[in-house]
Amino acid sequence: MLELERHYSQWNTGHQTASPRHRRRTAEEGQPVHTVSSVILRVRELLEEQFGLLWVEGEISNFHAHGSGHWYFSLKDEQAQISCAMFRGNNQQLDFRPRDGDLVRAWGRLDLYP
Repeated sequence: MLELERHYSQWNTGHQTASPRHRRRTAEEGQPVHTVSSVILRVRELLEEQFGLLWVEGEISNFHAHGSGHWYFSLKDEQAQISCAMFRGNNQQLDFRPRDGDLVRAWGRLDLYP
């Protein structure tokens, strides 16, 4: 569950929730406050450390060939999907053009874009 805390002091209205489980948390309770950029950077590092280059098998959906020559699509299975980009230099090496519904194996690396 994500909880939001407004950075501005006028947010403190004195409102309290009925349940201590839903008590408002603040940065003063010792938890570090991260920027969005620092979270993305750390998650990118973790993805690289845990996976590196890997094969992923899935069904192509939402295929879009951009005017730049890059291809954008999702790889999905019954429970999840991953947004993918295949850049022109790589997709020119294929001997087929993917279509929605194709079952493929993709070789690449996981990344997170800020």
